[in-house]
Amino acid sequence: MDLKALTREVRNKRLRCAIDVSDPIEPLPEKHPLRRLPGAIVTPHIGGGSQKARHEMADQLIDGLERFWRGEAVKNQVTTAMLARMT
Repeated sequence: MDLKALTREVRNKRLRCAIDVSDPIEPLPEKHPLRRLPGAIVTPHIGGGSQKARHEMADQLIDGLERFWRGEAVKNQVTTAMLARMT
């Protein structure tokens, strides 16, 4: 991620962001502008490990499985093309 460019674009209100990992600086320093800018949400990487987040992930998984078994469109589907970009 180009942290300087992201910060500039959020500052200029062209982008909004939510990040839990910043590269090349991890964790993001407390005085970094993204921690204070409107339009930016910065959480610790471990933020996804909260009990609430885990319950929400489980709910999404169950919803996806139920939709699949009913023959309905699955929300948040990951395609093969998307997977190729992630790995």
